[in-house]
Amino acid sequence: ALEEIGKRRFDALVVDVVMPGITGYELVEQLRSQGVTTPVLMLTGRREVEDVVKGLTVGADDYLTKPFHIAELEARVNALVRRGQASADTRISLGGLEIDALKRAVTREGQDLDLTHREFDILFHFARRSPDVVSREELLKEVWGVEFDPGTNVVEVHVFNLRKKLETNDAARLVHTVRGQGYRLEVPAEAAAR
Repeated sequence: ALEEIGKRRFDALVVDVVMPGITGYELVEQLRSQGVTTPVLMLTGRREVEDVVKGLTVGADDYLTKPFHIAELEARVNALVRRGQASADTRISLGGLEIDALKRAVTREGQDLDLTHREFDILFHFARRSPDVVSREELLKEVWGVEFDPGTNVVEVHVFNLRKKLETNDAARLVHTVRGQGYRLEVPAEAAAR
């Protein structure tokens, strides 16, 4: 779990207290000491107040005791994800790319980029998920709010236009196509080192 969490971003984590080799308390404590701020829901069969307090003290955001209804687990995870998104940093810096979600402003190497509303939403989604691959279906759902494929090339057109704006003045490519999977926002190594 620690290895996977170190490799990619998650919207929320559901952690059992009793696990082989390491307790859920120890796992959450290690995550928090490494600066991982992903919301955590702890599951346990222990109902004592001390156990709940311990879970919250080591860094869990919520605590659910067994037995529970799956609908309650789902509702609590959804609430954690919403809170996590609302409290997520509104500014993202990736190399020379700066994104300010509150102002809906983007600069690259200090130059303001004039993005449409949709282009900004796509870039912000890419940045939040970077360096993970974002599928066309995910973009349709998260940016357009569409649960089905409308059978058009609307995603491709917007990504093409976004790329043109990001790559002015011969700047290095940031949005890469991953054949058969989607797109990835990746900052060149020299820019990431800044």
